[in-house]
Amino acid sequence: MFNNSELILTPTPTRPTRPPRQRHIWINSDRVFYSGLIGQRTTRVMGSILMYVSLSEPIRISIDNGDWITTDFAVVQPYTPHRIECDNRLVAVMHIEPETVALEYLPAYLKSRSGKVADPELVQRIVDAYAKINRLGDIIDPKTEDFDMFFFGQLLVRPPPFESRIAMLVERIKENPCGQASAISCAADSGLSVSRFLHLFRATVGISFRSFRSWKRGRSLLYRLLDSNNLIYLALNTGYPDATHFSHSVRQVFGMTPTLLFKSSQSIRMYGQAIPPPHAL
Repeated sequence: MFNNSELILTPTPTRPTRPPRQRHIWINSDRVFYSGLIGQRTTRVMGSILMYVSLSEPIRISIDNGDWITTDFAVVQPYTPHRIECDNRLVAVMHIEPETVALEYLPAYLKSRSGKVADPELVQRIVDAYAKINRLGDIIDPKTEDFDMFFFGQLLVRPPPFESRIAMLVERIKENPCGQASAISCAADSGLSVSRFLHLFRATVGISFRSFRSWKRGRSLLYRLLDSNNLIYLALNTGYPDATHFSHSVRQVFGMTPTLLFKSSQSIRMYGQAIPPPHAL
């Protein structure tokens, strides 16, 4: 397990102190820490609980086409349309997959409405953690527990077990997010009618099967930022039928074109799990 005992939190200044600019992504199926460019100010929709933290200049965020708000820290709840911008476009973005946490036990700032959060101590902790990652050079086999302790100083409480059939399918999709699982095939595997399966999935996971599967596929692109700049290859390797669908998904999730996404990731350092190529579940 990663030892965070060396992370020393400095007293909170008027403005958090900022480390040198480096780009990283720490990723597994439950969490993401990304430090890098945020792309264009287009609307994006992601299935994670999102934390945006300024690493340089303040960020500006608009929730669901609302007014722009300036802040060092913002939280966006899953599937909430939003736009974000920063003058130098370098921010930290943290993803928490909602099916991996007991929502009622989350820290108050993660349960807040989407938008600005005033918590300078947490901002400084994230900035300090980012600076430490800059110094580390590598993180071997990062675990969810390591992530939580490193960034939050506590383990986020996991939810009660899902209904067994739904739990099995959720794990299969997370392990192979590029697969071609359909509601029909998953219902058959579960011994349920399609309508009953879709109802049970939404009631258990809190989101529709289609939205869950689409988000996990879009999220899987984060594992492949260093793979290739051949869009057709990337589209097929992430389970999209063609480059057009792939490009639309990238724009919706990441707020930038595939070309800009992969160009901006050329100097990124990646820590985390690999995922398999797509195959039918």
